[in-house]
Amino acid sequence: MSAMRSAFLVVLLAGSAAGCASTHDSSASTYVSPRASSSVLAQQDGEYIARINQQALTRGIHVEWVNPPLKHAAKPPR
Repeated sequence: MSAMRSAFLVVLLAGSAAGCASTHDSSASTYVSPRASSSVLAQQDGEYIARINQQALTRGIHVEWVNPPLKHAAKPPR
């Protein structure tokens, strides 16, 4: 019974060590803030918004844009 308990303890410790090794450093995150990605030029797609708002108005629906659609402009050449 002692050998079985020792084997269980070894497996438990090895699993714990592997679990700790697989966690990543949160300071090495790949998140890019919107300000840092200023090379992307985007503005609200006013034509699309107006078309959808007009369709909704004719159907008696009020549209509130939470994340309005964006129209991405071409990047200027370097």
